[in-house]
Amino acid sequence: MFYAPRQGLAWDLIAEFNGEWRDTAEISGVEDPDFGGHVLYFSPGVRLTLGSNWSFAVSGGIPVVVDLNGQNLADPNYRVTASLAFSY
Repeated sequence: MFYAPRQGLAWDLIAEFNGEWRDTAEISGVEDPDFGGHVLYFSPGVRLTLGSNWSFAVSGGIPVVVDLNGQNLADPNYRVTASLAFSY
């Protein structure tokens, strides 16, 4: 397959699912029942590609599945993720 590098700039819409796993905590050999679990985020966003080497992306994560143990102190909320990439 032949790949022709892009010239100029291009915008892309992106959508992905991201997961987060929170491990349980153990204090003095006793497992904390209010710690740990799983979260699934839906993350729509945009990506800007500059020339053939640079790209910048930003997306916002919305928790869609929350399965936490007990009463976690840090309940998941919205989150923003950004990335800058260079390829050669």
